[in-house]
Amino acid sequence: MELNISNIDIVVILLFVVGIIWWALKNRKNENASEYFLAGKSQNWFVVGSSLFAASVSSSTLMGHSGEGFISGIAVFNYNVGAIFVIIFVSLFFLPFYIKSGIYTIPEYLGRRFDNRSRKYFSFITIIGNVFLDAGAALYTGALILKIIFPEIDMMWIIIGMALMAGTYTIIGGLSSAINADMIQSIILIAGSVLLSIFCFNSVGGWENFVEHFHDGVWLNLIRPNSDTTVPWFSIFLSIPILGFYFWGNNTASYVGQDCK
Repeated sequence: MELNISNIDIVVILLFVVGIIWWALKNRKNENASEYFLAGKSQNWFVVGSSLFAASVSSSTLMGHSGEGFISGIAVFNYNVGAIFVIIFVSLFFLPFYIKSGIYTIPEYLGRRFDNRSRKYFSFITIIGNVFLDAGAALYTGALILKIIFPEIDMMWIIIGMALMAGTYTIIGGLSSAINADMIQSIILIAGSVLLSIFCFNSVGGWENFVEHFHDGVWLNLIRPNSDTTVPWFSIFLSIPILGFYFWGNNTASYVGQDCK
């Protein structure tokens, strides 16, 4: 599938890319380790929350969840629903401990609590996971979208360009650049998702027509029987919270607590 892209569309995309990089670098803080890794502990709740939203709702989330939802139904969103309770628990119990400890990252805590081997091991598996799973999936799915817009450009060059764009302000500016860029992108993500949802429902004849076509079976059920191959009900209470506690309690919570201090 190819889209008809005008010169105005290309100019808007380029202006957005340049604007994001400029805004991120303009708000960088990298004079010392605290500023580079924790944004100087000066960000307010809106900026931190926007950054978390943009970081967790990437192109892989929008395409992956939507695709799986189309295939097997809305049960795939149990992870996001469960995240609400996980985040509340983390905010009440995990974050106060992180703030009191004064740590920058979870590997740092493991190094203090156990030894340097634990710190290096967790750092290694976290880097591998982030590069080959999180970042890899986000870059690939984002490239799929851009490939539709610019079919003449090789997929590999699109991925390299996206990586360089993000790496430009992230490496130079540290966490402050990343979360300020995320703040802008979160607004665009929310507005774009709302508009996309409206267009999709209109294309199928509205909400009532949508429900009429998919009310049979378990397609619109969040709670599934144990025999379900996608999300059986017990996984909601056993498996999904473990993933949630890793992401919200270990992968992001330490720097969030320091930023909001």
